[in-house]
Amino acid sequence: MEYISNEKDKAPYFRLWLIFFLYTVVVAVLVQMVLLPHVFPAWHGGNGLLVGGDWLTFHQIAVDLAEEIKTTGWSAWDLRPQGQAPAGIAAAIYALTVPQPWTTIPLNAILHASAALVLLCIVEVFITNRKYALFCVLPFLLFPSAMTWYTQLHKDGFFILGCLCFLYGLIKLACLSTWESRAWEQIKALGFVFLGAVLVWIVRPYGVQLLQYMTLAISLLMTIMLIIKAHNKRISIPKATLIATLFWLIIVLLVPLTRGGIQVEIPQVTQEIPKEIPKEIPKEILKEIPKEIPKEIPKGWLGVLNYPFQVLDSMGAALGMVRDGFRYGYPDAASNIDCDKGLYSIKDIVCYLPRALEIAFLSPFPDQWFAEGSLSGNTAMRRVSALEMVIIYMTMVFLPYFIWYSRKRIETWIILIFCIGMMLCFTLVIPNVGSLYRTRYGFLMTLVALGMGGFFSLLQKKGVILVEPAKKGHN
Repeated sequence: MEYISNEKDKAPYFRLWLIFFLYTVVVAVLVQMVLLPHVFPAWHGGNGLLVGGDWLTFHQIAVDLAEEIKTTGWSAWDLRPQGQAPAGIAAAIYALTVPQPWTTIPLNAILHASAALVLLCIVEVFITNRKYALFCVLPFLLFPSAMTWYTQLHKDGFFILGCLCFLYGLIKLACLSTWESRAWEQIKALGFVFLGAVLVWIVRPYGVQLLQYMTLAISLLMTIMLIIKAHNKRISIPKATLIATLFWLIIVLLVPLTRGGIQVEIPQVTQEIPKEIPKEIPKEILKEIPKEIPKEIPKGWLGVLNYPFQVLDSMGAALGMVRDGFRYGYPDAASNIDCDKGLYSIKDIVCYLPRALEIAFLSPFPDQWFAEGSLSGNTAMRRVSALEMVIIYMTMVFLPYFIWYSRKRIETWIILIFCIGMMLCFTLVIPNVGSLYRTRYGFLMTLVALGMGGFFSLLQKKGVILVEPAKKGHN
């Protein structure tokens, strides 16, 4: 088998994107106009939308806002009516066309196709053989669960594309080959970073803070690596300083999108038991929760040493309150998991981390695959998730090999920090497998792609196939 390494032997990115786009459009049209209304009418909530989803609310908000725009003008338009960006975006499209969800199909297809292409670019950092890199991306593109946002109205198309663009930009900035090329390569990498942050901000403003946290961890890693490389004279001190400074600067430059920067607002907390608390959750789990982050550093050396832990506990309390919003707000959701677990301090979070990792990577678990959902459509999605999880489990087997195979490359560790960190953040606050399945999709599918890359690398080592590795100089 010959290597597919020359650019002239590769399909242009635009041609691949067009294939991804047309596939997504065809599937969305079939779902909205054929499958739901005529083949599975019990799952149809009207207008080509699935029954029982947030998209029904988004659609109605968009219809009302579009009508207001036509009546009073574009001054009535709001990006996030009732806090929901998908409704605001759909309202703008409805006002320009007709108030039907099918008018949003091209936009959703653009988002999904672009995300698949960016993931392909990430994979090609490790595997330049286009054929095998495409195989690694296919689960992301083809998994049926993705239809719940590119055939409907939801936030995940924007969020997933934004996170992948942000990750790809960081990877490119970490590659020394980027800094040995023209300045245009560095500008493109920064462009991906900030495009990704804006896309995330549009639908989930709090997500930009999560991007900052991940960049903070990655910046620490990059700084240590650059110090070592500079000490070994593998990179000049000025260039190492420039790269490290840029990574730290990204955190600061994202501040305008975070409503004040890297901080957590602690909601006012009372010690009363919420009226809607489910009966199966014991009242003893409600602890005394810190109400705000200490504003002044306590006096005395003991107080100074204890201050960081007070801050972390207060941030843990804020996380716990977000989690409580799911636990108490949706107590009867069929896919709830660990709703009896409250997290109100750093100690609680650390103790729960092993379980959170298990849920982040492996849920829904086999005992949930064939259980009944609250709606017939949800039951069908459980069956679909069974097939997807089998594929995910199989690819995860090869992820450790990929990590070992590419352990000396900084890009590997950037991806692991970013994807696992984001998955853990959402797992800690969302005790519902259905919601988590969507929010973790982009991160888990990136790891699935790397797992498949590990599979191809193993076949290469055994001489079964030839997969040309990426060029030297990336780390």
